[in-house]
Amino acid sequence: MLSLWLVRHGETDWNHEGRIQGWSDIPLNANGKDQSVRLASWLQGVPFRGFYASDLLRARETADVLSHAIGKPYRTDARLRERGFGGAEGLTREEIRACYPHGVPDEESSESLSGRAQAFLESVRAYQSGRFLAVSHGGYIRNLLVSLGHQDVPPLANTSVTRLTWSGTAWRAASISWAGHLTSEEKFNTLPQYREPTG
Repeated sequence: MLSLWLVRHGETDWNHEGRIQGWSDIPLNANGKDQSVRLASWLQGVPFRGFYASDLLRARETADVLSHAIGKPYRTDARLRERGFGGAEGLTREEIRACYPHGVPDEESSESLSGRAQAFLESVRAYQSGRFLAVSHGGYIRNLLVSLGHQDVPPLANTSVTRLTWSGTAWRAASISWAGHLTSEEKFNTLPQYREPTG
């Protein structure tokens, strides 16, 4: 079986404030670091054939925490970057509507984003089997899911896990935005080492 586990990076201050990040290099905040530690604890003992991360800081900081827990280094891959939003980065959605009523002229096109995502999927599919982990971004993962035919994709929680499996003919989502490690009442260091996400 071939599967890809896509993780959205941990929370940043701009996430908390509702600001568009795009390619801006914003670090994790304290909550984002805690979210990453919780996910790392849950991932301990899960074997991965390959581990990748977007080259943006918030994804790399998340991957650093996960790498220590699973004992596997990661490789940065610019194809996992969030969509670039040009002059809209740093603004809230309300501010963007006010400043750019006809759209942001220098944002990355949907076609460019989809092309990057499909190229990354193809590079994973070349392995034919194994479990792969990739730390990316909310907009990126949502765009990818839509391109695979999923409609009404819910908001993706920070450090949530979206699992894709290769059926032999197509990628399918086995779970979307699983974030059980964030809702457990147990402390992160007492969570079970590994259990398969459901739903």
